[in-house]
Amino acid sequence: KKIVFLDEYSIAGRNFEKVTSQGEYIAYDFTRKEQVVEHLKDADIALIANRPLPQSVLENCPNLRYIDVAFTGYDHVAMDYCREKGILPKLHCLFYDRFLPSWVPRLKKLTIFLMKKTNLLPIF
Repeated sequence: KKIVFLDEYSIAGRNFEKVTSQGEYIAYDFTRKEQVVEHLKDADIALIANRPLPQSVLENCPNLRYIDVAFTGYDHVAMDYCREKGILPKLHCLFYDRFLPSWVPRLKKLTIFLMKKTNLLPIF
């Protein structure tokens, strides 16, 4: 598996040992818009933060099967194309819990539950 993190600076200081042990791990500190396809063209897994992944980019990434969004929201990922091609997106906002009021993690769980029930979030 080729795992590519496009903008690792966005969550600098985190321990990526669990990710790096899962395959060939390539991290780019920062990826410019015109570099996205070049960096992801052979990737099986993309790790992103706010980096837009429109259909025009995803069409040039034939091996891509999984997108891990490091923060909240999918509005910058071509979700219809992902569904059509079987690319699994995952929302990964675990880092927020320790900085927010105690009710926020419960709200996050409720939101994900409701998204699954309404087919807005793939069930893994």
